[in-house]
Amino acid sequence: MNKKRPYFFVVTSLFLLFVPAILFAIPTEESLIKAWEGFQKSDPKTLAFEKLSENRYHFKTERFPFDGELKILNVTVDKQTSSFEGGFILGVVEVELANLPKDFLEKYSYSYSAWIQDNILYYDTEEEKWLSDEEYYSRMREKIPTSLFLDILNYLPFLFLLFIIFILIIAFNVQKKNKRYLNYAHDLSEKQMQIIEKSHKLAQKSNKLLSEILKELKKKKK
Repeated sequence: MNKKRPYFFVVTSLFLLFVPAILFAIPTEESLIKAWEGFQKSDPKTLAFEKLSENRYHFKTERFPFDGELKILNVTVDKQTSSFEGGFILGVVEVELANLPKDFLEKYSYSYSAWIQDNILYYDTEEEKWLSDEEYYSRMREKIPTSLFLDILNYLPFLFLLFIIFILIIAFNVQKKNKRYLNYAHDLSEKQMQIIEKSHKLAQKSNKLLSEILKELKKKKK
């Protein structure tokens, strides 16, 4: 039995190491570029999109007046975003349009910004594919009720703790009021006892005085 334990430990460790990779497929920069190329080609506003060499394309669009070279400057797959983006990983393709006029951004800032937004993709870890900006927001709208429910579940321990604190505060206030009432009742009882004691002493004095008066009257009759 003891000889089998090291093998069991090794197998368990390997399983724990590889389970995340099995359950969660990590997208690559190559897959991001391929998906981005597909979205650029399928854009109704794209008139030409031809690959010239690695990271260089001939690009023509109706969105703004451009017919020239498009160059990929940088590609980023931000795996950390999956922890707070509801299972979606952010991917960004940063590009440059060659030989743009100096006043290009002044004239076509809105249409250019809208096109730049198409260079931001989102990887769906459940379906294991890249989504366009429009597809991503559509999926997010579908997931809002579920996400809201999961968020509530995540906050349940905190809400339960607040509830316990609230109950303790109420119990403390009630106990404090009861203590005040008991103290008041005790003070009132002591005052009543003092009044009764004084009344008893007055009665004793009255009886003693009456007894002396009766004695004096008896002496006079004799």
